[in-house]
Amino acid sequence: MKVKTILTLIAAAFASIGSAQTNTFPSSGNVGIGTISPNATFEVLGNGSAGTPAAIVNNTWSAYSNEAEDNRPFLIRRSTSNNEQLAAYVQDQGLFFNYKNDETNSSIHFRLRNLDIEGSDGSFASDRTVLRLHSGQYGSSATIDGFLGVGTSTPAVPLDVFGEVNLTAGAQNRIKLANSKSDTTNANSPKLSFFAQSSGSSITGPSIQKINTGTYGRGDLVIFQHNLADYTSEQEVMRIHYSGNVGIGTSNPTHKLSVSGTIRSKEVIVETGWSDFVFEDGYDLRSLNEVEDHIDEHGHLPDVPSAKIVESEGLSVGEAQKIMMQKIEELTLYMIEKDKQIEELQKEVEKLKSN
Repeated sequence: MKVKTILTLIAAAFASIGSAQTNTFPSSGNVGIGTISPNATFEVLGNGSAGTPAAIVNNTWSAYSNEAEDNRPFLIRRSTSNNEQLAAYVQDQGLFFNYKNDETNSSIHFRLRNLDIEGSDGSFASDRTVLRLHSGQYGSSATIDGFLGVGTSTPAVPLDVFGEVNLTAGAQNRIKLANSKSDTTNANSPKLSFFAQSSGSSITGPSIQKINTGTYGRGDLVIFQHNLADYTSEQEVMRIHYSGNVGIGTSNPTHKLSVSGTIRSKEVIVETGWSDFVFEDGYDLRSLNEVEDHIDEHGHLPDVPSAKIVESEGLSVGEAQKIMMQKIEELTLYMIEKDKQIEELQKEVEKLKSN
């Protein structure tokens, strides 16, 4: 009875030991840590609490270090060749990946394969390289298949940046794309700025900014230039109004081109009406007495705007040319009429002389 009891206890102990066994190291075949049925040559299965790593490799490596702890990389090789391998290592500066091969070009591919488990045909939802790092004899490159987000986890375009963007061309010049922070009204409006440096002080160059002027994204496009007085503040020099009007020297253009200042040009072509109607039959040509009465009463010629109106409202170049031509043609008719009167008077004088 005692022997039977002892055998029973020994069997239970061995059974308990067997059920607790989670590693397998056979003389041949797959090796398992955390599993007694590995599915690969070497498989590690973590079964600890959350946050506990399944495996730790305490190796670092550096090709330029003489310290022993910096010369033990974690290697992934193709077969047993040292000429095709990926070395991963950790140093004080960070985590490093070093891939080498014996070809003229090398690349690292980050590939994603999404299984379409809801589909019925068993195909993959996606199977492509999303990031490719390439190095060759003509330089290095990075290729991304899809959208890249900087500062955002939901990029909507090939390059989606949430924040400011700087393009630097040496220490003296840079281009900046950002939201304006100069005032509260337009603090979130996009702005493209060109910067430079002089004597160690930053100087604001020209900039282009969308100025919010209403709802539904409506706004003006404004060009600023740095203030010559202090080289830091900005002053508006040109504005494209949301209506299509352009203003130079004015922030409220009321015409297709509004200029507050002097315009110098070699030639201006104005397309407008002309004044040949003066020579048409039925044109009501005022008598010189009527013209004189109008001048006495109003202080300017008929059909010509007064100085007060021109000063307050301005004068269209095309309209001014039209009015001047009208008056020139009227003067021509007056001269023709007077010439006829002079000829009649000369005839009367000749008759008197002959008598």
